[in-house]
Amino acid sequence: MSITTIINNRISYLYYHTSLIIKKNLIMTNNLKLSLLLFIFSFVIISCNDDDDTTEPVGEEKITYDKHVKKIIDSNCLGCHGAEVANGAPNSLTNYTEVKTASAGVTSRVADGSMPAGGGSLSATQKKTIADWAKDGFLEK
Repeated sequence: MSITTIINNRISYLYYHTSLIIKKNLIMTNNLKLSLLLFIFSFVIISCNDDDDTTEPVGEEKITYDKHVKKIIDSNCLGCHGAEVANGAPNSLTNYTEVKTASAGVTSRVADGSMPAGGGSLSATQKKTIADWAKDGFLEK
């Protein structure tokens, strides 16, 4: 074999293996991109849950004002129904007695979506929690 043939064979060998390495890197890069895309998609889907499950009771536990309902009222109603009522709200909802006294109006307006006013809305879980609280007899503790 001549030196030219050997050099040509080596060049062909290097070219072939270099192209394999490049193809392998492209495949790995595409797999990495696909994995990243799937991760982002999964994160977005999981994050799109609008229910606030932190107020959902477990099993046959009775719904109580202190444990389940107070958090919903405090974070959604006190803007208008605070210690000093605002925006034409007829009453305060700052404690158990006030909420229980207004319970008929609270449960019906939450159920029909007219409250909270001002564009906010309770999640389905929060609405169910308030309805279940009424069904359980408006328990405080």
